[in-house]
This record gives sequence, structure tokens and C-alpha cells, in this order.
Amino acid sequence: MTGSATLFTANAIAYFAFQAFLEAGGDILSNKFTAHAIEKMDELRDALWVQLTEKSATAESALTQANAGDEQAIRIVANFLDVEMMMDETFAAKLQQLALEINAGKIR
Repeated sequence: MTGSATLFTANAIAYFAFQAFLEAGGDILSNKFTAHAIEKMDELRDALWVQLTEKSATAESALTQANAGDEQAIRIVANFLDVEMMMDETFAAKLQQLALEINAGKIR
């Protein structure tokens, strides 16, 4: 994970993962991100789901609520994610790479 010019916080990664659920509609999201970035958001969300649901029922509940666009739940997911990223450097590196790809796909 070291050597990367940009490191994203767990909070930023969680918001990238659930960005689609925070927007009012798909058209708004497609005006802010490329199709590739939106695909990477799905991949990021899937990676979070797989890794975090194995850890606790609370994490699974927060992920479910985050899928509904609940910002408090996204903050809870970010807390779980922060710990998980410290414990699993391979997972953290994967998330960082996905976040970089999503960030690169922002439409300015």
C-alpha cells in the first residue's frame, strides 16, 4: 500500500462504494462519474460485502442499511472498514486501487 501517491481513508472508500445509493438517480451519478468508475463502485461494494459480512452481524446490518442510502450506516461501515484495512494489508491495497480507479473516473 505504500508508494501510492493518493491514499484514501476508509470513510472516502465507503462513500465511493455507496455513492450510487446516495444520489437521487442514475442519471445524476452518470453525470459525475464515467461508466468504468460506476462499475468499479459496484466491485468495491461487493468487496466490502464479502469481507465485512464475515466479521459480524452488525457489519452486515450496516451494509444493508448503507445499500438503502443511510448515511449513518455508511459511517458505521467506514468504522468497520478502517479496522479491517489495518488488519489486512492485501484487502486494503485492493480497496485503494479500486478507489483510485473510481476517483480517476470523476467527471469534472
